Amino acid sequence: MTQLDTPVVINDTKLHDNPTKELIAALAAASEQIGMARKSGHNKYDDYDYANLEDYLKAIREPCSQNGLFAFSRTAGEPEYFERKTKSGNAEIVCRVPVETRVMHAESGGSLGVTVIGEGQDRGDKAIYKAITGARKYSIAMLFGIYTTDDPEVDSHDPPQSTPQSAQASSPPAGPPTPPPTLEERVAAWKGKIIKLEDSAALLSALKKTGDHEDLKKDAPLYGRVLIAFAQETAARREAGRLSDAEAELISQMLGPMLAQYEEANPNHGLQL
Repeated sequence: MTQLDTPVVINDTKLHDNPTKELIAALAAASEQIGMARKSGHNKYDDYDYANLEDYLKAIREPCSQNGLFAFSRTAGEPEYFERKTKSGNAEIVCRVPVETRVMHAESGGSLGVTVIGEGQDRGDKAIYKAITGARKYSIAMLFGIYTTDDPEVDSHDPPQSTPQSAQASSPPAGPPTPPPTLEERVAAWKGKIIKLEDSAALLSALKKTGDHEDLKKDAPLYGRVLIAFAQETAARREAGRLSDAEAELISQMLGPMLAQYEEANPNHGLQL
């Protein structure tokens, strides 16, 4: 296929990481202030909300300014073009391009970068712009530890809420206690949350939070099934074209060690990992 005559700036200037202690402290403070990215975008076809690039840029702007940080993105290599058949049999143009997002600390001169391979698909000439936009979003999320409002943690792991004594006194006598949810019900609840995660950045963020969920890890049967659910959802989206190979690989790089640790800690788990 003939490469498209699409303007793109290729940066061959090499910038090396210099993670000074001042940069790390400022980045940690900014990440704490950022928290999550709001979701102002909406996918009409699949009917879900998502955080677009503007949401991520808005999330980091003020915390970066307050902590003496400056973040920028740039293409970091030549774009690659090829064709992909859609379900209707039409050919669309796919572009893959590496994009680096780097944060710099004004006072110390320290810098730290993350490079992500973005992929975009379009009927016309917008594939490269979609690829760059997606890569910028995911690299910003990785660099600052940003998560979206999607949360795979189910209610069964939340602490019970206490009831005020006055409310207890006025309430009618309680009936038989509600049995706790079964393992299958809890797994189904997690799967429902995972399916609603809108993109690879949300999947990565949710997967990281799952790995940090100490109470969940103590429930080995559930934890193993949740990891499998992440793997299955990643594979399904990759097969359907909702995740690029590069995005799926990023998720697999995080999920692989988690599965290995689970197997080591639970050698008799009996699950199909």
